[in-house]
Amino acid sequence: MTRRKFLAYNIGLAGLAIAGLYAGLVALRIFAKVTGTAPGEPLFAAAAWAGAAILAGGVLWSMAAMAVKRSRDAGLPVKPVAAGLPAAPFLDHMILAPMTPDRLGWPLDGLTPAAIVVMAGIYLFLLTVPSLPERQAGEALARARLPRR
Repeated sequence: MTRRKFLAYNIGLAGLAIAGLYAGLVALRIFAKVTGTAPGEPLFAAAAWAGAAILAGGVLWSMAAMAVKRSRDAGLPVKPVAAGLPAAPFLDHMILAPMTPDRLGWPLDGLTPAAIVVMAGIYLFLLTVPSLPERQAGEALARARLPRR
């Protein structure tokens, strides 16, 4: 995946996430009318959290998959990227967040600025590192494949 495709796919994914948020809000409004629930009731909150989890899970999975593909095509080791992207917010939430009151605004209010800097740094690095030539990329892909058992 070239740098231009990586950037374009991430921008497109952000656009899909925004469209998904608006579609989710419309769906929640329809759900509230059909079931007769109000925004403060537990059924409405459960539906909102379920929709948000599905949307966020899909977006985060897609972003991680694109980052792994980009790192593979650039000839970088894949496992640190595949492990580092999900680990950064988890470690931030478990270790750094209890130690500091610094938070960002919504929707990133659960993260500290350090986690955002680390994740943005990973993506900026992947955006700026040059791709391998076609032949070397094929050899790197062949080395990255695991043997079948």
